[in-house]
Amino acid sequence: PFAGKWQFYIIDPNEPEQIYGSGKFYVIKFNEVNLRTSLKSQRLEGKDPDPAVFGQIYNLQVSFNLPDSLFTQQVKHVEIVENRKIEYPIILEKTYDDPWRYYEIDGNKSLSFFAKDIQPGGEYRQVNLMDKTKYTPPKVYANFDGVDVSRKFKPSGNDLNGGSKLMNYKNEYAEYMDVEFRLRLPDNYYQNVFLVGAFNNWGIFPDYQMDEKNGIFSKTIELKRGVYDYQYVTADINDGYIENESWIELEGNDWGTKNEYLIFLYYDSPELGGYDKIVGFTKIRSGSK
Repeated sequence: PFAGKWQFYIIDPNEPEQIYGSGKFYVIKFNEVNLRTSLKSQRLEGKDPDPAVFGQIYNLQVSFNLPDSLFTQQVKHVEIVENRKIEYPIILEKTYDDPWRYYEIDGNKSLSFFAKDIQPGGEYRQVNLMDKTKYTPPKVYANFDGVDVSRKFKPSGNDLNGGSKLMNYKNEYAEYMDVEFRLRLPDNYYQNVFLVGAFNNWGIFPDYQMDEKNGIFSKTIELKRGVYDYQYVTADINDGYIENESWIELEGNDWGTKNEYLIFLYYDSPELGGYDKIVGFTKIRSGSK
């Protein structure tokens, strides 16, 4: 009965405390509020990013009129999820003091939320393990032709918008293998580099931090034969917490990148004891210059 954000767990029925996996999903009963969106390619105002390509941003506006059954003061926020990055949403609060993310109210029931700093990033990298002649267990390299390099100034090709495709489990070659990801960066590059992708739900985890040796960052993980989108992310580690993550430092930032944005409007509902309810939803895509 609750329209909102949920989490599920895969457990052992005989030992409920034994959790084998988890994930998140959204429930939308129906759109009580019609969301209108505008997405424009612009340069970032008020900052001088280096390199200049990092100043390419999207100016996103989300506007709506509340029906008589809903009240302005109970509107919570707008949440924007890029592709499958559920753990890293863009939250637009009801605030006026942020020049890049704020909201406006026109009259009593008409509201608009703005995000003027959304960086499009770069297309995802992709590892395709389907070819059983190129990729044979027990261990393979993710980049069959060599080593990955930084793509800060090199736009890439198409991807699965953060998704993956697995070989049918009935296929005799649908096995697991150790896949080593390798990334070559300039000498004396000291930032922490993390491997993220469809295989770890696009989370930045300490277990996926890459090790550096002689200018090559590497990480080996176990993957089932299939196709996976992935990226390299830089971040700081402070007392075990991930901070200051950058999705564009090694992957670039380009208006031509094709992304999908899921947009949710949350409302402080008194129903069923009270909870944050999704009352509006829409989906938009970017990537046409």
